[in-house]
Amino acid sequence: MTTTSLLPDVGTELREGYAEVGDQSLHYVEAGDGPLVVLLHGFPEFWFGWRLQIEPLAAAGFRVVVPDTRGYNLSSKPEGFEDYAVDLLAADIRGLIGELGSESALLVGHDWGGSIAWTTGSPGTSSSLLYRDCPRTWCTPETGTSSDTSCRTRTRLTRRRKSNATSRRGRSQGQRPE
Repeated sequence: MTTTSLLPDVGTELREGYAEVGDQSLHYVEAGDGPLVVLLHGFPEFWFGWRLQIEPLAAAGFRVVVPDTRGYNLSSKPEGFEDYAVDLLAADIRGLIGELGSESALLVGHDWGGSIAWTTGSPGTSSSLLYRDCPRTWCTPETGTSSDTSCRTRTRLTRRRKSNATSRRGRSQGQRPE
């Protein structure tokens, strides 16, 4: 089922539909024609968070698709927390790309959507990847050696920020740094 509507504050015509991906139904909006660009929202947003980027990308010659990831807005909302693992969300996006008749897409993610884009962006699925305001990988004991350096770096940066915050608090109370 596809419907057409206007994007409220920009006046762009949107096509709206649902993709059946595995046992999930993903709602999405799309505009334009050309190479596929998939925009992935963060937490706690939905497709509307990308509304100002849809028209410029469509005008630049892209087919812009913005899904509501599972659990958000009009997409399926599974009950258990284990149904929201990033690998399952990435599989949804890979399935969406296939349902849209494409083999790959340019992936753009913000916040949690960036983590989904990073996980989705396996060779053959994405031709390009852009993400912002999110970590590149998760720091867990299960991560492979490719993420060990970034985990140590993030840990050092976090420790440095905490120690700077402590010293700033001391100065803000009228104490001089040692």
